[in-house]
Amino acid sequence: MADETKVIENVAERLRFFFSDANLRRDKFMRKELEDNEGKVAIETLLRFNSIKQYTEDAAIVAKAATHESVTDRIKLSEDEKSISRAVAFDPATQMNDNVQLSIRVTNLPTEEVDGEQKYKVSREDIKELFVKYGPVALINLHHHRSKRSSPSKRSASATGAAFVEFETVEAMEKASADLIAPADGGEDVKAATTLKVGDNELGVQTMQTWLDEKKNTPSKRKEAPPVEFKPYELEWEKGRVISIKGVPEGCDREKIFAAIGSFYDIEADDVTEKLSAYVDYSRGQSDAAIRFKEANDRIAELATKLADGGVKIADAAIASASILEGEEEDEYYKSFIAFKNKQRRNQAEEKQNKRRRSR
Repeated sequence: MADETKVIENVAERLRFFFSDANLRRDKFMRKELEDNEGKVAIETLLRFNSIKQYTEDAAIVAKAATHESVTDRIKLSEDEKSISRAVAFDPATQMNDNVQLSIRVTNLPTEEVDGEQKYKVSREDIKELFVKYGPVALINLHHHRSKRSSPSKRSASATGAAFVEFETVEAMEKASADLIAPADGGEDVKAATTLKVGDNELGVQTMQTWLDEKKNTPSKRKEAPPVEFKPYELEWEKGRVISIKGVPEGCDREKIFAAIGSFYDIEADDVTEKLSAYVDYSRGQSDAAIRFKEANDRIAELATKLADGGVKIADAAIASASILEGEEEDEYYKSFIAFKNKQRRNQAEEKQNKRRRSR
């Protein structure tokens, strides 16, 4: 019975962690299980977790652990004893960044070189023991530098000597900060009340918020991407070849405008661009459009007039107005059109460049 009691306590500790705010902020699998199963996780699913399976593979033991006094403030066992839920639901929309006010950052943790890589000489439990006197510790997140090798399976993690310590309550975090961090307005000679050491290493301590602020204000050392090279779009144009259309009917699209042009010139809509070198600048949902002729023809002005007086309809409806662009309006149209085409080319070149960089 004594052995079973210890097993239940150990499993309860793991359940408390898995259902904690700290873990759910990081654990996509647990969040999805809760989301997909009405806020519950099946015990049979939990039994697949290695850190629970090391203690038991018995669903009845997990059910008992879910009602242990150490976790009843955190989790609830279902009536059929087949699943576990949170006592208070976790809301990803509002709680994903709550760790900032609960966390401190610790630096200068001892490391050692093993097989060419830096490894921590302390465990999460070792670090936890340094901070539990301030209050319950929810999570120890040891920091590693991930190498950028070609294969994800061959990537290594080298210890950086830093970690985040996340407390369960703001009170515990504030208590630790007051004891371990020197007052900001105390001057250079003012020291923290307590200095933590691991072996010969004196640990540095700061709040996570302070670290984030410093990181935000530190210039990035990341290598900037090389400038994107692309062939600029060039267009030789002559005056009097753009018809501006205002107030196109609802449900309009480019094909319906091409159909209107084709009906005027007595050709098929699909032949408008090839036979007339005519193009339609329009996106569905816009109220205005433009018809641009690359080559001149003697009926452009007549088409503009017919569109304006309703003699030529678009989608069986008359438009508000139509006119041939002149002067500054015409210049501005071509300026905007060329800028749009160059933006398209730049975006395409950037995408190709990014694909090449990702494949390296």
